[in-house]
Amino acid sequence: MKIKSLLIFGAVGLLWLNESKAFADLNHHTNLNHEAMGPNHFADITVKGKITDKSGPVPGATITLKSNPGIGTSTDGSGNFAITVPADGILIIKSVGYKTQEIPVQGKTTINISLEEENNNLSDVVVVGYSSKKQGELSSSVSVISAEKLKGVASNDVISMIQGKAPGVVVSSGSGDPTSAPKMTIRGIGSINGGTAPLLVVDGNILGAYGTEGATYSPNDVESVTILKDAAATGLYGSRAGSGVIIVTTKTGKAGEAKIEFSSTVGFNSPSTGHFKLMNSQQLYDYQKTFSNPDPSVLKNDTNWWDLATQNGMTQNYTLSASGGTEKTRYYIAGNFYREQGTVINNDKNAYNLRANLNSQLTKKLKLSLLLNGVFTRNNYANSNSLGDGYLNLPFDPAYNADGTPVDPRITPTWKGRDVENFLHSTQYNLSYQRSLNLSADVNLDYNIVKNLTFSSYNRTTFYNTFAVDYYDKRTKEGVQPTAHFITPQHIKTGY
Repeated sequence: MKIKSLLIFGAVGLLWLNESKAFADLNHHTNLNHEAMGPNHFADITVKGKITDKSGPVPGATITLKSNPGIGTSTDGSGNFAITVPADGILIIKSVGYKTQEIPVQGKTTINISLEEENNNLSDVVVVGYSSKKQGELSSSVSVISAEKLKGVASNDVISMIQGKAPGVVVSSGSGDPTSAPKMTIRGIGSINGGTAPLLVVDGNILGAYGTEGATYSPNDVESVTILKDAAATGLYGSRAGSGVIIVTTKTGKAGEAKIEFSSTVGFNSPSTGHFKLMNSQQLYDYQKTFSNPDPSVLKNDTNWWDLATQNGMTQNYTLSASGGTEKTRYYIAGNFYREQGTVINNDKNAYNLRANLNSQLTKKLKLSLLLNGVFTRNNYANSNSLGDGYLNLPFDPAYNADGTPVDPRITPTWKGRDVENFLHSTQYNLSYQRSLNLSADVNLDYNIVKNLTFSSYNRTTFYNTFAVDYYDKRTKEGVQPTAHFITPQHIKTGY
């Protein structure tokens, strides 16, 4: 019996040791997994790859981040792309004539994708020029972007919102100035001396080349954007459409109960010098010691001019709309406020927009559309050399006097900087701003004469007023230069 008891006791002991070892191994693996899922697991990574089909590379395909459609790019002529996204993100791959694909990144830095052809969108209705056609009836190159695809981007310009969403369309911005419009080309630059901006058409009425006077509306009121890219555009609108056409259709109400919607978007803008770093006083002093004998007293000041010249800007976009109607009469009313602060001080854009669209089927054959739109814009510009001084002023020089007022370098004998200017002193006196009001009213009539034959009359009247001021005070460096402008206002422009 003693031997039997010892055997049972030994077996129980072995089982306990095995379970302890299994628990230790499980705990060890759990710790490894927690280390692998550290804080850098979801860091942004650059994903490169190539998009092809059964015939070869697919140029102009768009790649966007599913969680943030504002992050996107397109493939080059060889089908290659590069995009910076979170390691756990999901890429949306789109190209006209191919099935849309969702590709999880899963931490991979190289992703090659093969697209499958799709032919089930031939019945989609597309607004083309003065009419609407089914996709299958088109022989020209057309891209259509719906309002749903324009969401998620904090911008007051619809052109910025279509960046990366249409193949063959390149949108670029030359600066971070919120008051400057982006540039857009469709299928490259088609002229050396002529303009390269596409023609803009809103609700059937031609506004002119993109960026010209009168091309003003709120992106929040856009229902869809159609982009005509080839010779078919010139066939409809003539030579002025040689650089392509952007056709914007604004929203209309839908039959049924009244719908009230409120949307808000908030974003933040941060200045960056990239890989370029500026020296502080100690670093600059140590560098100068390698070839001269600087005065150690310069170290009493350590001014970060870059931080003084820049700021973290906030972008706000609020829209309140009401829509509804009956089968015969529909309405859409919306108000919008947009504000964007630039990353340079004293630089921002404010816009107020009010739109009212009324569509009524007066008879079985006659349809009336009344479209009213008003935009008031207030732009404030950097009135001094803020950004230049942020780079070039020396950290040895103080920005403020002992009493807290900005230093005037012209009367400061100890000033070390080359340009002898302090933008903080100038900005308290100089002014640079613009105010503009743009009002438009469209009256569109469509009369169906017989089947497949409609007489349309599209009419627009516009009133605009622009008031701008550039003022350089004589107490500032800019105000005493021979080429200084003392203009109040710079120009007043009114048109109908």
